[in-house]
Amino acid sequence: MRHGAATPATPAEPAEPAGRATGKPARRYELDWIRALVVLGLIPVHTALIFTPSDDLYLKDTHTSEAMALIGTFLGVFGMPLLFFVAGAASWFALGARTSARYARERVSRLLVPLIFATLVISPIQAYVVTLSDPGLAAAIGAPITNPHYLDSYLSFYPQYLASYAYFLGHPSVAGFVAVIGQLWFVLYLFVFSMMALPLFTHLRSPRGLRFIERLAEFCARPWAIFALAAPLALVDGLAHAAWSGVGMAAETLLYLVCFIYGYALYADPRFGQAMRRQWVPALAIGLALLIIAGVFLPQRPRLPYDNSMGSLFFIPLRGIGAWFWVVGLVGFAITYLSYTTRLLRYLSDAAYPIYVLHVAAIVSVGYVVIGWDVPMLVKFAVIMVAALALTLGVYEFLIRRLPVMRLLFGLRATPEPAMPPARASAAK
Repeated sequence: MRHGAATPATPAEPAEPAGRATGKPARRYELDWIRALVVLGLIPVHTALIFTPSDDLYLKDTHTSEAMALIGTFLGVFGMPLLFFVAGAASWFALGARTSARYARERVSRLLVPLIFATLVISPIQAYVVTLSDPGLAAAIGAPITNPHYLDSYLSFYPQYLASYAYFLGHPSVAGFVAVIGQLWFVLYLFVFSMMALPLFTHLRSPRGLRFIERLAEFCARPWAIFALAAPLALVDGLAHAAWSGVGMAAETLLYLVCFIYGYALYADPRFGQAMRRQWVPALAIGLALLIIAGVFLPQRPRLPYDNSMGSLFFIPLRGIGAWFWVVGLVGFAITYLSYTTRLLRYLSDAAYPIYVLHVAAIVSVGYVVIGWDVPMLVKFAVIMVAALALTLGVYEFLIRRLPVMRLLFGLRATPEPAMPPARASAAK
């Protein structure tokens, strides 16, 4: 990504390449690396979910392990906050090159259109496989099933899925949302956040807004001051849990919105990046310590439905604080060591959005076959993870990457970016 000119990045698409001959600032490759690596990290997380004892709308093996849940817990602390932070940074560069109206139109074409396509084409595959594994799920979530033989074939299932899709649009529920949207909730949230935050983003580019960012950058340039930005996240987390007791989704939604805004504001001034680069080691150390405290030393309490909070320490909610230390640490690390490109990064930058959309359908499809094997759990986990990655990349390579129509339906440009020689991004320093 670069200052001043970029297309608005989708959850997994990078900005336009910097033109060396034009004198434009270099691309922020650390953002491309973060996005690609976090999306790839979701494959082991969602594979592990098959073997966790949690009660959710997902494919489940008959043998489960609490240890498998640790994989999701670890990435869950920072993975989605980090993706929203990166998406906010992409919006800063995007609005430097186009009007607010054009930005909004491109949000529709690169987020809303792929979301609708995926919920009508990809989500039904996931829903069919999961329902095959547990036929009682449809009734449990209140889906309006009129054909008692709807699981006999996918052709029988799909009309019932469409009927449920329409029903849940008119009768919103958490279970219906999860069943229809699945992992695509991130795309929906990002679209809504982009529209909601657009007036604020426009204001922050005004002279008054830039003065505010400059003052904030001066403050954060002081030793350890970058960590003070954890306070608003903790406040949002705590107030949301207090206002909507037991509904962790509300707290997480507001937390992600703040991370999105942070990404936009903090990539507006290089002093924020310099502060994160200086403090990435203590940030990761403190983030890891908070994770250990939340997982080991806090008193155990019954987990509320959809509540992914890390709990609290002396009445201070830890999720927002922990998320910020991990974001600072990982972004600072990436600025320090990942401000360069490779052929692999260019490939993954283009593939990441399709991988995000497709990977759960691949995992549950492979998993439906593998969970019946009489082999150790770790063998099943490894086979599902590797096969799902291969299947996802195969669909991208042969059905999406080379076909302009498919690329557009998955939120990508009609043609891939031209190859660029590896180069370190001086703007990241």
